[in-house]
Amino acid sequence: HHVVRSVGNRSARGRSRADLSQQNTRFPRGLVIMTAENPLIGQSIVGRMLYVGVEPGDILPAAGSSTDEKLTYLQNKAQQGLLAQAMKLYLQYIAENWERIAKEYPVLVDKAAQSARQVGNLQTRLPDAYAVLAAGQELALRCFEDMQLISWKDAEEIIQENNQALLGLIQNQAEQVAA
Repeated sequence: HHVVRSVGNRSARGRSRADLSQQNTRFPRGLVIMTAENPLIGQSIVGRMLYVGVEPGDILPAAGSSTDEKLTYLQNKAQQGLLAQAMKLYLQYIAENWERIAKEYPVLVDKAAQSARQVGNLQTRLPDAYAVLAAGQELALRCFEDMQLISWKDAEEIIQENNQALLGLIQNQAEQVAA
């Protein structure tokens, strides 16, 4: 509860040095991914996080299903080191294009947050959670598009599909907060 509340509020715990002088406050500026057997409850907590439920069959589906083939395919790519290589390329791209990305990213976040707010009756933090995830995935896909590893058309299709899935998540979350 403490981690979710602190990150959700973007607040930090003040700390003092041994001589009781105030240390610099370090505010959370990352993305917390956590697992739990049972979801956290309470309107305040639920409103500060984006809950992604994983049900039986979501990760390890029934044998022979198309999802099983996708999972096996991705596991094989991971074993070959291709997913790690993709992350390495992405991080290098960000480092090499930092000045441009530092200007573009906040614009992408604002644009995504505005589109999420148009969806309707959402708790105020949910469009922000959506915006960070939507902007991040768009930035990653644009990176691979710039490297000519994916076509513009494929990148657009993936972005639209992922954004719809993310909007579904935040709408579900809004219903949980309301409940």
